Amino acid sequence: MIENSFRLDPTLREKTKDAKTVVELGAGIFRMFRCLPATAHAVGIELVQSYIDTRIDKHPNSLAIQGSALDFEQLLHDAGYTEKFDILLMIDFVEHLDKGVSLDLI
Repeated sequence: MIENSFRLDPTLREKTKDAKTVVELGAGIFRMFRCLPATAHAVGIELVQSYIDTRIDKHPNSLAIQGSALDFEQLLHDAGYTEKFDILLMIDFVEHLDKGVSLDLI
């Protein structure tokens, strides 16, 4: 799966090149952050703390939040994050949820 996601890198770089803020739900080990512009503020929400602890990309303007992506609005608020975001990423994520939950989230 990681091998296939490398194909997303050029597209992700292109689509986020002007983004000021990006939130990723189910950030995993935060691999996608390496595709974001260094000037963007990147927020990753991940349920599994060990993924956050071993994240492979330490984006210079990032915030890692541990919790359920389904609670992302409350988690962002609790972390004091009040900015609106330009892009919401859900890459290799929705398929891990029940179908009804996925449809509600989208």
